Amino acid sequence: MDNNIYYKIEEFDNNNNYNDSNYNHDNDDDDINNNNIKNLIYNEEKIIDEYELIYSFNELKNFPTFDEFLKYKNQYKGDESSRVKNKNLRKALDISGFILNEQGNIINIVFKNNSYIPIKEESYDKKNKYMKSVKILGTKDLTLLNNDIINFKKGSDECSVFNNNIDYINYITNLCIQNIIYYIKDLKNYISEEYYTNTPELFKVAIDEGDGPKPVYSLKKIPKKINDKKFNIIEKFDEFFIDDEKFSGIIKDKGNRNPLNNLSKIVVEKSILDEIYLILNDPVKINYDKQKIIYEIINGFINDIVVELSDKDYEKYKNENDISICFAISDGEKCIYPCMRDKGKSKLYVKKSDIYQKEKLLINKIIYKFIDLLLIHKNVDIISDILQDNININDLYKTAKKNEIFFNYIQFKNKYINEMFKLESSYIRNINFYDQSNNIKNSSTGSKPIKSILKGVPNIINKLFKYNSVLTYLEKDDFLSLEKGLSEILNEEIDKIKIKSDINHVLKKLIKDPKNMKFIVNSYMLYDKKFNITDLNEIKQNIERENYKINPFDFELLSHKYEDIGFLLISSKYSDTPGKLSENIILKYNNEKVNKSTKFILLYDHLEDEKYNLSNIIINNLEGDEGVSNMSLEELYKISEIKNIIDKKYSELILKLN
Repeated sequence: MDNNIYYKIEEFDNNNNYNDSNYNHDNDDDDINNNNIKNLIYNEEKIIDEYELIYSFNELKNFPTFDEFLKYKNQYKGDESSRVKNKNLRKALDISGFILNEQGNIINIVFKNNSYIPIKEESYDKKNKYMKSVKILGTKDLTLLNNDIINFKKGSDECSVFNNNIDYINYITNLCIQNIIYYIKDLKNYISEEYYTNTPELFKVAIDEGDGPKPVYSLKKIPKKINDKKFNIIEKFDEFFIDDEKFSGIIKDKGNRNPLNNLSKIVVEKSILDEIYLILNDPVKINYDKQKIIYEIINGFINDIVVELSDKDYEKYKNENDISICFAISDGEKCIYPCMRDKGKSKLYVKKSDIYQKEKLLINKIIYKFIDLLLIHKNVDIISDILQDNININDLYKTAKKNEIFFNYIQFKNKYINEMFKLESSYIRNINFYDQSNNIKNSSTGSKPIKSILKGVPNIINKLFKYNSVLTYLEKDDFLSLEKGLSEILNEEIDKIKIKSDINHVLKKLIKDPKNMKFIVNSYMLYDKKFNITDLNEIKQNIERENYKINPFDFELLSHKYEDIGFLLISSKYSDTPGKLSENIILKYNNEKVNKSTKFILLYDHLEDEKYNLSNIIINNLEGDEGVSNMSLEELYKISEIKNIIDKKYSELILKLN
């Protein structure tokens, strides 16, 4: 334990100057005027006799900085009268190496005499002349290790603790989700929402008095724009007709018809389960938005289901794994763990804080886990069956037979199957033409960064491109998406400046006939009702603005510059009925030059914080990791939903396909 005994400079006067008469302090610049320096510590190879033993670094309140250490070490440098002291001090503080923390900052200085000092975190700079030649000895804080040894800290079985914690997390997650499912399937738990109808006479308001049956209607919500305002219209729907957007409800209130829009406000009471299914099957919302909405619904009633389990009680109960649904319990009946009675209700005990992220609530992680399962399966009964089977997906790897391979989604996206084929196929020789080993590095264990990736792919895109892996690039500048799309097809770099110049060039050609000015203004106004510029130069200046947002008419102009390129835009920005697919797809192309081989750049208007940002839709192919952001007209026409839209709204394209 000799090397764990350290010493502290003790004899300082009130001004924090060392008071030993053997030291020369004639030069004020060499004075040690900082409280941190008197906390420098050494091992028992003493430089100066007047030191107090230090057995633990816990006594030190302020560690010195690296610069303070250097100043102390070199305090006698250049002082001819203190040559011996300078030699002894510099020898005792001769650095052997640094200890870094996980952030790469220096936290300990280790000396060649096998002692060390802790310092305030200092960035390790290879260009610093005092650091660049010093070795990195490790990343374990010697201060913590030293204190543990001195204080005889009792060891722990970390594996056992980890397994117990993971078992509890899996157990309580399974149990809590089962309780949530039970709650949302209970028809006594419902939510009310306001809608509008233009046929109020078809609905009868349910009366709460009496126990008789209340009229239940099969309904469907249809978003519409009336007088530039959005309304959620509900209509009666055939109860025998299968539709993901259908739901059942009871009419709780009905208002008078508004003469301005011919609509009546109507309040519908529906089950929580129906509301969640409506959100899950919404064709416009992306999964990220669905996740936020469903979380708010569940978080609104979660306190009716769970009650906080203290850390003390967690240690008491963490190894118990009784299964129970904490709802059905009679008055006076005693609750047993994992349930407890709270305010007359039986609730599930759930540990408050997450085990490994103390600042986060465990119940929130469980809710998001349930929502992830909902987004995948879209059916609570399937989730319930999975949980009851209680299979850990990680255990499936252990069941793989000799001719089976298990891989996760990230590996699939990164072409893991292709790499396995190259490695394992008996039809590919494991040498190259230079007889060198054909070592293929498998980099499929991590997700490859692809610019800024949208957190969820909208269902409307999944429906159209269901046989492809679809990614969308979320860009704040509309022109970045055009840069990618055009550069990809033309096989040359096309930047924002050139795209704006091309749009203005086509406008200039059009305006040679003054009659076209009205056409230009009307074309812009078709997508932007606030557009009121009637001068060509002002239009061009507007386009040159840094934050200019692309108008679909700009695509039409670009198709006259790049004659064999078209544009397909998916957007709810210009639609009166956002849920209707045909109203959310816009095609722009050169009507004279378009043909079946014309490449259409695939674009999506992503709505975030009430602002639309133009993004690329990326279709992943078999060859490339990044995929392509375009499809030919012929390929698009093979997609049934797009074919129907072309047949009805863009019939002139049909002739171009022959």
